[in-house]
Amino acid sequence: MLNQNISEIEDLAQDSLDDAIIMGVDERQFKKVIVNLIESLSSRYTDK
Repeated sequence: MLNQNISEIEDLAQDSLDDAIIMGVDERQFKKVIVNLIESLSSRYTDK
């Protein structure tokens, strides 16, 4: 299940990057936004 989730995230990220490039977005900037988004996530299942 985890591998399937990772594969789906990879596909979504690739499609999003391709769309961004087509719209003229800088690839490095897009990747920075995605990295920041991932780093900002926190588990809903851990005690805080």
